[in-house]
Amino acid sequence: MTIKDKNRIPELKKRLKQMSASEIKGGVLGNDEIAMIAQVNEFGMKIGVTQKMRNYLSSQGLHLRKDTDYINIPERPAIRGAFDNKKNIKKVWESGLEVYDIDTNLKTVLSRMGDEVVSIIRESIRSNFDPANHPFTIQRKGGKNKTLIANGDYVRSITYKIV
Repeated sequence: MTIKDKNRIPELKKRLKQMSASEIKGGVLGNDEIAMIAQVNEFGMKIGVTQKMRNYLSSQGLHLRKDTDYINIPERPAIRGAFDNKKNIKKVWESGLEVYDIDTNLKTVLSRMGDEVVSIIRESIRSNFDPANHPFTIQRKGGKNKTLIANGDYVRSITYKIV
């Protein structure tokens, strides 16, 4: 009786090296209006009030006091905050464990990890960050008070890429 053992450890080492050289970037990956809105919400912003802005806001029903020099958009770190939670990091890690299955394509493993990253960020955006929306914002959203959600464009724009 002959026993044949195929050592696949060199293949596995190569896969792990390729995987460690890869990076998954998740979030709003464009450079459009949604990306700008995401950045403002992620980091917050203090916006100086010009007379043109004051006039526009007044025409929309928001009458600023004469001594209002800026509008403060609060920080709501949905993307960064999604991965402050170790449970979420573990989910992404576990979705990549299939890397040890030599018969599974590495791109497939990385894609599953990217899908998990997108899912976690979208869940974070939907979580309704504090502070609550300003009453004017709630009115503009038709009475809905979900922070970071106006029409769903932000959530839908979350994607990933493997680099």
